[in-house]
Amino acid sequence: MKKMLMTAVAVAMSAACAAETQANALKDRFPFGVFWAWERCKFNADTAGITVPEYAEKTLKLLKEMSCDSVWFVHGPGKENAPWFMPMMEKYGVKGMVA
Repeated sequence: MKKMLMTAVAVAMSAACAAETQANALKDRFPFGVFWAWERCKFNADTAGITVPEYAEKTLKLLKEMSCDSVWFVHGPGKENAPWFMPMMEKYGVKGMVA
């Protein structure tokens, strides 16, 4: 009986490891992204009492912590923000698409 229980535990652990490996493989193959309405950044930053670059960095950090690796932007970030924003995206490993 004890041997059967140990075998069952070993099988369950093996299945759990296989499921975790499969989940990691899917995460590496499929992007997980969000929609970002850039035109809201200034309002959100003002409400939080910070600058737009500070708001953008906090948002990118939060997205990365949540395993988000891509962002679809609407209305921005635009050429005027690219010099500071593009390196910030690279820092957090987030890819962007602009619509």
